Amino acid sequence: MTQNRIYLSYPEFTQVDIQAVNEVIIKLNSRNQDKNSPIESFENDLAKFHNVSHVVTLSSGTAAIHLALLALKIQAGDRVIVPTLTFAATAFPLSYVGAIPIFIDVCKETWTMDLELLEQYLKKCKKSELPKAIISVDLFGRTCDYDELSRIAADFDVPVLIDAAESLGSEYKNTPTASQGLISILSFNFNKIVTTTGGGALLTNDESIAKIARKIGNQARDNFHWYEHSEIGYNYRMSPILAALGISQLARIETLVEKRRSIRDTYSKLLGDIFGLTVSVDSKWERSNAWLSTINLDNKIFFHGRDTVWNSLEKENIESRFIWKPLHLQPVFASCQTILTGVSEEIFNTSLCLPSSHTLNQNELVRICGIIKKSLKGV
Repeated sequence: MTQNRIYLSYPEFTQVDIQAVNEVIIKLNSRNQDKNSPIESFENDLAKFHNVSHVVTLSSGTAAIHLALLALKIQAGDRVIVPTLTFAATAFPLSYVGAIPIFIDVCKETWTMDLELLEQYLKKCKKSELPKAIISVDLFGRTCDYDELSRIAADFDVPVLIDAAESLGSEYKNTPTASQGLISILSFNFNKIVTTTGGGALLTNDESIAKIARKIGNQARDNFHWYEHSEIGYNYRMSPILAALGISQLARIETLVEKRRSIRDTYSKLLGDIFGLTVSVDSKWERSNAWLSTINLDNKIFFHGRDTVWNSLEKENIESRFIWKPLHLQPVFASCQTILTGVSEEIFNTSLCLPSSHTLNQNELVRICGIIKKSLKGV
């Protein structure tokens, strides 16, 4: 008999979550609740958690990046730095405004932007050629050294946008990662550590940026009692029902992070004796949320090890996933400028994301690791 599929990152909806959503629906149906009140509450909770002044909840993390670019006045032809090892949604909004991505490689230890490579590139730029923004990505919950990134960005007067879509609950030097940068964005997609089944947020301490994002994300309505528009807007608002779910889920973020970190620790314990296999760990400056546990397989020891493990798990109805294919290898970005060392391609070819749902139990983790060990014996 086929066992139930084990998914890569599956959410858990508790009775508290269900009750929170039902209460909003009941109140909306009875006309006893302002439709915006759950949204305002969720924004306030997120602002308090991250110790930032302004949060704008939105329909997706991608929408948040788009609005961040508009708030920064990024225009057609402007260049923007993006790490090549990330999901395509980090870079897609650049095309919405006509900006040009410059893909930079990542650090082998952190899998996040190679800051030495970044600084070398910026030093070679004429002032007129400097990028208009730097987008840094917290990959699978891990961060780069944000103090160093801030120093580099300040030296060249380039604003930093943090794509923290994967790092809600992570900390950089005891500070929430999404509080870094001029603007940060979050995602509450179905597979994220906190989910509203879809949605995102823009975080900033800059009031003018928040006002621009809020207005443009709400169809750019001018302040009249009729519908008047002096600029182009977008329908990027979050539903109050989703906001209610977000409030409920965010309330237990620390528990969710602890469970994910425990899963990663279990992988390290059960797979740690395999020479040539490494499980992701925190950098010295961070406490990752361990959104996805990842392994790297030394290709000299395990030839095609990534594919072997993936196939073995899939045959047992267990979902694992390749690391993001670097953006400079994506057909849609084939003509873009790149600054590469080969690290991102190596990571893609030798690494794998393992099941990381916080609902995984010890027996399931033991089973997963047993399949991995067995699959590598013949490689």
